[in-house]
Amino acid sequence: MAFREVVRLSVVFVVAPAVVAGWPLLCGAVAAAAASLGYKALTKNETVEFELDDVENWVDIPIEDSQLLADAMARESSFVIKKDDVTATFSRAADGRCMVHLSGENKSEAELSEIGRELIGRVTQQYAYNKVMGELRAQGFSVTSEEVAADQTIRIHVSKFV
Repeated sequence: MAFREVVRLSVVFVVAPAVVAGWPLLCGAVAAAAASLGYKALTKNETVEFELDDVENWVDIPIEDSQLLADAMARESSFVIKKDDVTATFSRAADGRCMVHLSGENKSEAELSEIGRELIGRVTQQYAYNKVMGELRAQGFSVTSEEVAADQTIRIHVSKFV
């Protein structure tokens, strides 16, 4: 008679790694998060240039308490995404500060701030998701299912034969 033991575990990840993962992984996270919200990542040939005096509505939102993103961004680098009349530029200054600059002719500062906070949240979530999935694969786990709740919480069910 064969005996098989099934063990069920429940784990909640609060991801805040301080490991440098690199700019390419962050760019992928920005692109994936942006696409899920209907944004398009701009290529080098599609860069957006503007003078702040020419743009009526804009906000700069510091990416605070996010060592997760800061460690992955190269200094003096940026990544631009666009949706309709909203342009968002994720950047890291030479002094290490990270921010998102949003502009949009038909948006108020409050609307741009809300959009920016949603983008920062989605990018952080996508980046953390990619890190967790990579670590799960590295540890030999198989994903059996994934669920995304209405509040954008992601549940990942994994298994591992030992």
